[in-house]
Amino acid sequence: MREIDYSHDLWQDDEVRLRAIQPEDWESSYIGLFDTPARLLLECAIGGINLNSIDERNGTFSIGIVIDKEHRGKGYGTRAMEILSKYAFLERRLHKFNDCVLEGNEGSSRMMQKLGCVQEGVRRQVVYINGKYMDFIQKQNEKLNL
Repeated sequence: MREIDYSHDLWQDDEVRLRAIQPEDWESSYIGLFDTPARLLLECAIGGINLNSIDERNGTFSIGIVIDKEHRGKGYGTRAMEILSKYAFLERRLHKFNDCVLEGNEGSSRMMQKLGCVQEGVRRQVVYINGKYMDFIQKQNEKLNL
């Protein structure tokens, strides 16, 4: 499936935080989550976004997003984050957005700033990439800034 290969390629970017998922897991994950009539409305896929780490009791959540290199810097990620954040805050009645940006990922840092996120902390040397330990910059937002 072309979409599965494309999704796998997106997650291989050095600036994208990787999760422990293997290529053989993509087909069942893709079919279960994304093979919907809504997907057929798209002209072309430029990335993916999802609501993560939802804690209903405490009202917190995070958002996972990846945008193809060719489409970064055009506002697509920011707009997608605005839409999903609005859903989380207004429809799901969640209270606080929490997430991390890999140090040096200036595009994600700018997007988070546009969305009104502020730095809440640093998780030092938590990921090993290209022979170097790197930090996650913790970001948060407690209000809808649209």
